[in-house]
Amino acid sequence: RYVGLPLISWNADNSGFEQSTGSDSLRLQLAPTIKHQASAIITLLERYEWYKILIVTGKIAGHRNFKQVMRELIIETPENQRHIIILDMLTLTNASDIALAARTDARVFVLYSTRREAIGIMKAAKNAGLTKKSFVWITTQSVIGENLREPPNEFPIGMLGVHFSTTVNTMIEQIGTGMSIVGHSLDKIVNSTTLDHSFKKQLVQSGPSCEKWSQGEHLYQYLRNVSIPQKGGSPSLEFLSDGSKESVELKIVNLQTHLAGKRWEEIGVWQSVDREDKKKKVLDIKDIVWPGDALKPPEGIPEKRFLRVSFLEEDPYIMLGPPSTCSANKGIICQMVDDPLLEGINQTEEMRKENSTYFQCCSGFCVDLLNKFSVDLSFDFKMMRVRDGKWGGIVNGQWNGLVKELINHETDIVMTSLKINSGREKVIDFSVPFLETGITILVAKRTGIISPTAFLEPFDIVSWMLVALVAIQIAAGFIFLFEWISPAGYNMKFKHSQGRFSFLRTLWLVWAVLFQAAVNVDCPRGYTARFMAHIWAMFALIFLAIYTANLAAFMITREEFPNLTGMDDRRLVNPTSVKPSFRFGTIPNGATDYIMKNNFPQVH
Repeated sequence: RYVGLPLISWNADNSGFEQSTGSDSLRLQLAPTIKHQASAIITLLERYEWYKILIVTGKIAGHRNFKQVMRELIIETPENQRHIIILDMLTLTNASDIALAARTDARVFVLYSTRREAIGIMKAAKNAGLTKKSFVWITTQSVIGENLREPPNEFPIGMLGVHFSTTVNTMIEQIGTGMSIVGHSLDKIVNSTTLDHSFKKQLVQSGPSCEKWSQGEHLYQYLRNVSIPQKGGSPSLEFLSDGSKESVELKIVNLQTHLAGKRWEEIGVWQSVDREDKKKKVLDIKDIVWPGDALKPPEGIPEKRFLRVSFLEEDPYIMLGPPSTCSANKGIICQMVDDPLLEGINQTEEMRKENSTYFQCCSGFCVDLLNKFSVDLSFDFKMMRVRDGKWGGIVNGQWNGLVKELINHETDIVMTSLKINSGREKVIDFSVPFLETGITILVAKRTGIISPTAFLEPFDIVSWMLVALVAIQIAAGFIFLFEWISPAGYNMKFKHSQGRFSFLRTLWLVWAVLFQAAVNVDCPRGYTARFMAHIWAMFALIFLAIYTANLAAFMITREEFPNLTGMDDRRLVNPTSVKPSFRFGTIPNGATDYIMKNNFPQVH
């Protein structure tokens, strides 16, 4: 292209070196191009009605070109015959990433990679369950290589591939083909009657110059327009406008088991041009060994769609228990750790353990709902606990938890009590809510508590002060005064054997009557003093009756809790305003945390 010299090439194993379809290309490709291989694969897909495919590539040079060619060939198919749908295209940096394909509906995989990459990819595919009898793998020549008798052990029986010879002997044979192309083109130039002698001379030789050869494109046209008859009735050697061969024959091979082990067997031939109808592609297939030694080709579509379901436990929506309880509570076994942590673990044995940390029995409302959906919508599922154990919030500008797994397509659906908020609704889709809820402030209750001052609570402090400091003192004072001045009372001038009736003895009488204590007291002798004592006794009787009646109600055990008025409560807005400081919190990265952060920043 840059020096203006036509090139006849044989690039058999790497489409990264193939020419583009630009108008300035001066290359003739003798080997089957990646477009020929892609066309053969599409013909094979159409034959068995495998219409939903997934393209898997490694980092091999030309992997983007291969995917583009597959898309273009499907688009070029007439609309009424266009059935093939590319579900996804995976370019694998790590072979273990093939596990992403397990979450798609694809059952037919088209693999384009190097042989070394294919070994790692197929090993990871086996671990992910993608090599069972319902899966088909179709490979290109770059995966198969030269030796058909020694395929890698990682390749499963039943693989299909497109093959053509890339041995050294084949390359040497192409030297003669190239010389024949040059000879036929020179013969046409020499025998041309429309070209003068000087122009013919310019076409066959170029002088020593660093400039682009101006006559290179003319020579390329003669090289590309040759038509060389072939032996055995094969189509003539001709080239298309992009420099690729018009007539190409590719072998369809199948990985089968023999006494000596696995090996690729030729089971058919694909021809880009029919001998009778040049517009028609021909595919001739013999008996094929299908994956899993099945008697018929795989359907190419899943019997049931498989869904990866992420969850986070919360009663009563999803409850966890030992695996052995699943039969009793209609639960299902759910995986508590990520897949890489299960490598080397006997999963069957682990599911039987009562204290397993890898598997638990999931039950509850969401599990019952999921089981119902799986029956009605005909899908299989696998429940796995979210890796980081979080509901889904924004931390440092990035989502975590269940929301992150949905955004990164690490799971298909989430089935749990995940609340809807404006932030989550912007990045993920929710189903119709099955429960309307709101935000509730939960406080701790202290039950069985009796206040140390409960015996004083039947009356308020003013009543107690009136009784203790006023009523008792007045009653004692009047009784003592009337007894002092009464003629029938104690004569205070003489000393009696029983002692004098003093003010302290009067107080003792008043307290004894008030509490109805069975103690010795000095009763007054005067009628007036006795009348006052009876008035006090009547008051004490009524007071004690009221006190006793109310005391039972106040001595009942109570439940104490902070009586918050709402999110604007002073204890929430300013926790340090009370002593000790009021402590509160919420589940991090949850819906309540998100609402508080955005709507109540002073509380958050």
